[in-house]
Amino acid sequence: MKKSLACILVFLVLLALSATALAAKPGDTVTVSVSVTANPNHAFSGQIGFKFDENALEFVSAASSGSDTVMHPTSAKGYFLLQNLSGITTGTKGTITLKVKDGAAAGTYDVTAYAHDFIDVDENPVSVSVAGGSVTVEATACAHTWNDGKVTKEPTCEEAGVKTYTCTKCKQTKTEPVKALNHDKTETITKEATCGADGEKTTTCSRCDFKKTEKIPATGKHTYGEGKVTKEPTCTAEGVMSFTCSVCSG
Repeated sequence: MKKSLACILVFLVLLALSATALAAKPGDTVTVSVSVTANPNHAFSGQIGFKFDENALEFVSAASSGSDTVMHPTSAKGYFLLQNLSGITTGTKGTITLKVKDGAAAGTYDVTAYAHDFIDVDENPVSVSVAGGSVTVEATACAHTWNDGKVTKEPTCEEAGVKTYTCTKCKQTKTEPVKALNHDKTETITKEATCGADGEKTTTCSRCDFKKTEKIPATGKHTYGEGKVTKEPTCTAEGVMSFTCSVCSG
C-alpha cells in the first residue's frame, strides 16, 4: 500500500539560482550558483539544465560541487547530472558562468534552472518543478554601430522626410530629418502685359500640385504709328499732329 502511494505521488526537486541581480556590460562574464532547495521524496538521479536569452547571453563554463553532482562535459549550454542512491542532497550543486554578448541591448535578462529525468527510489519517473529562482543580468547600453540608414518617410517639396538608422549590434534605431525638396518651379506667361493692361504669370511645380498666379504690371510703353494731322497749320499758327497707340488705342 505504501509503495503504491509512493508510485502515484508527484515528487518535486526544487532548484534555485542566486537571487541577487548581477550588473554587467557587454563583454563581461557573470557567475551564478545553483542549489537544490528541497527533495522531499528522495529522488536519486536527474539533470539540472539552464535557460537564458541566447541573443544576449552565451554559456561559457560550469563547475560542479558536491559528491552527488557532475558537470556534463559535452553540453553546449551546460547541465548538471545528479546521482545519489541515498537521495539527492539539498544545497549548492555548482555554478555556471555566462558572458554578456557584445551586441546585447540594454535591459534585464533572466537565467533560470529547470530539472528533468529525475527518478525516485522506486525507479518511477518524477515530475520536477523549478521554484522561482532566477538571476537578472543587467546589460549596459550598446556602443552603437549605425548602418547607412534608410529613408522611411520621403520628403516632399514643403515637408521634411525621415531617415532611419539601425544599430548593427542591437537593432536599436534612430532617426534624422531629410531636408525638404523645395518646389521644382516652372513659370508660364498665361496673359501678356500690354501698354495699358496687366498681364498674368502662373508658376507650377513638376513634383506637386503647387500653383501660384501673379500679376504682370502693364508696360506703359505704347506703340505709335506715323501720326495724323488733326489740325492744319496756318501762316501764323501751328497745327496739331495726333498719334494713336496701335495696341490700346490710347
